[in-house]
Amino acid sequence: MLEKPANPATDEPTPARTKNRPHVALPAILLALAILALLVYFIRSAPPDKIVIASGDPRGAYAYFAKRYQAFMQPEGVELEIRETRGTVENLKLLADPDSGVDIAFVQSGVADSTQYPGLIGIASLYHEPLWIFKRRDLNVALLRDLRGKRVGIGEVGSGARQAALALLGENGIEAGNTALLSSDMRNQIEGLRAGRLDVAMLIAAADSQAIETLLAEPNIELMDVARAEAYARRNPVFSRVVLPHGAIDPALDIPDSDKRMISPVATLVARKGFHPALISLVLQAASEAHSGPNLFDKAGEFPSARYVDFPVAKRSKRFFKNGPPFLQRYLPFWAATLIDRLILLALPLATLLFPLAKVIPPVYRWRVRSRIYSWYEQLLEIESNAEHKLPAGDIASYLHALDEMEDEVNAITVPLSYADNKYNLRMHIELVRTRLQEKLKKLA
Repeated sequence: MLEKPANPATDEPTPARTKNRPHVALPAILLALAILALLVYFIRSAPPDKIVIASGDPRGAYAYFAKRYQAFMQPEGVELEIRETRGTVENLKLLADPDSGVDIAFVQSGVADSTQYPGLIGIASLYHEPLWIFKRRDLNVALLRDLRGKRVGIGEVGSGARQAALALLGENGIEAGNTALLSSDMRNQIEGLRAGRLDVAMLIAAADSQAIETLLAEPNIELMDVARAEAYARRNPVFSRVVLPHGAIDPALDIPDSDKRMISPVATLVARKGFHPALISLVLQAASEAHSGPNLFDKAGEFPSARYVDFPVAKRSKRFFKNGPPFLQRYLPFWAATLIDRLILLALPLATLLFPLAKVIPPVYRWRVRSRIYSWYEQLLEIESNAEHKLPAGDIASYLHALDEMEDEVNAITVPLSYADNKYNLRMHIELVRTRLQEKLKKLA
């Protein structure tokens, strides 16, 4: 039996658009949400708001620069946690350990490469950190090979200074079997050299550090001139030849008293593979602020750089060195720039997928609205077909009653104005069939 139409006196009339469109739009909305969920799943998650960096000795240059990075990143909404370590070797082990929580680290060049640590990538080289070779002034040595058989301090176990010292001494055939190579921290090396327990101390420190200034001012200690520095640099590309100019430390006291050629590794930043590309850009911005200026060994703008890096340089780093920071990060805070980047990345493929969907929705909507009208024609055609036959009065009355109910139902249907002609056509056809049945009924009377 046909359902009764809504009572106009008690029921609020529902506009056609709000009544019909949700039924049509719901599948499209669900499909769009499903596409959105898939895109969010496949697009990289937002960069974390915390980075852990392995630095080094809290009194050293690595720790100093880590604090400068920390101050740079704080206003950008990224927390930089500094992990103090014993130096390069420990930093590499922490990076290679997925459970350590360390994301990036300061690493001295020449200590390791991707063959030993395939899971690491290079971010940048930062500055020259020369190997200072101090000797007793009364020690008669001209070349590094003359250190054979002497007492040589080579730095603390696990430090980059020790690795560089061993590499340089090894070039001259000096090893533990023919020379007393003593591992100790910087403080003990300085005290040992002063007290005469060491003939030579090999250490890495900033030129303006207290330790270097102290040793350069000692009357019985002098900085050794590495005459073959250029040869060592050419034999080992991770080393560079640098020169400490005459009087560069203190012109008034004439320190040093002549040009001193030195061999220098380079401080680099290394990260674990998978480190978020957006954070690489932020780290490089902090590094640019900290290391782009000139100093005794570096020219202005020489660092940060992709040179001297032992590990494969990250793609985002290469892009940074070629084009500078990402466009949005030049003008917006880091969190805002990365949010917009992700929205753009999300919107483009979503728009591509929704464009064909938008072309499908209008025909589906038209079919949906018209189906509310056309669904009645099946019953109307059946009544009309039966009316062609000879019918008793009782059947004709039943058909007329069915048409009355059908008309009531059709009158209750609400459609957009653009589809009103379909509704009126249906009512006309109902009236046409009713007229024919009424004429049959008159003939039977």
